[in-house]
Amino acid sequence: QTISDGCQDIDAFNAINIPGTMRTLEFFENEQITIASLTVTTGPPPDGFNLFVDGSLVDTTSFPGSVTWTAPADGIYEIRFFVFTSTGGVIFGLNYEGECRLLGEGTSETAEGINDPCPFNDGRINNCDTFNPVVLYPINTENGTRLDIYNADGSGLIISLPADLISANTACPAENTAILIDTTNDIVFYLLSSCEYYLHAPMNEPGKYYIIIFDDLNSGTYYESRTEFFDF
Repeated sequence: QTISDGCQDIDAFNAINIPGTMRTLEFFENEQITIASLTVTTGPPPDGFNLFVDGSLVDTTSFPGSVTWTAPADGIYEIRFFVFTSTGGVIFGLNYEGECRLLGEGTSETAEGINDPCPFNDGRINNCDTFNPVVLYPINTENGTRLDIYNADGSGLIISLPADLISANTACPAENTAILIDTTNDIVFYLLSSCEYYLHAPMNEPGKYYIIIFDDLNSGTYYESRTEFFDF
């Protein structure tokens, strides 16, 4: 999906020698911006860094640091961010960088906190995704970790991969190894030669699949997700 003009503007943002900035930009729903305050060369040391959207403080951090905000809906927003001092001194010589991405598309890096907060905190692996047809829950049992795969629409459990099946395939294989091939639900689950897990599941659109690759069976693990058309 194409990102908005505002997202592209923030993504390309890199500025020096300004205390802050204000811009009126258009964003799409679930686009997340991150503004990093990096260094200061002139003026008193900053105490913090604020991000305002439409006049309301949405995030604050110490300096140096990053602030984030996620667009709740398509629209035009006034974005204002700046550093501040407790004494009110004027600061110049600051370096900023911007980043913007659509949550649920491409790389999700919640393990490093880059996309925090994500929309879900109920223990699922794919906690940043909003376009996914399935939800993956790692469940700790006395025999190890099983993986429960639910429909994202709330219609219930699709399949549960038992812990002993998964634990039998924990060694990093020489080649990609299938743990599950579910022809009924068109879901496959692999342990890759890279030692990562791979799963794909069908979207509503014929031939289109949701793909997720993740490091391990833990909530908050690093993962990458995307959609892709397959021609079997």
